[in-house]
Amino acid sequence: MPSPGAIPFATLKSTDAANIVALAAECAALGVPALDTLADYEKCLEQRHVCFAEDVLRFEAPRGEGLLPIVRPMPALDDSFCPSPFSNP
Repeated sequence: MPSPGAIPFATLKSTDAANIVALAAECAALGVPALDTLADYEKCLEQRHVCFAEDVLRFEAPRGEGLLPIVRPMPALDDSFCPSPFSNP
């Protein structure tokens, strides 16, 4: 149940509001085929940020992915859903 005063997601999707539908093609390329729910939109934003952050890391510190595990064991960067090269409009 939405909280009192909450804006319905369908309203936010419209071109007169946040125009979330404008991201549909980009989100589909990131593995989020539809923007039907707030969870879909959240997943798309998360994927966009991951792709952008990983591109920045690879550009700013090209050896970073290989060096980070020496300092702190961590899983490899997973950008399998990112188009290559990723561009953040």
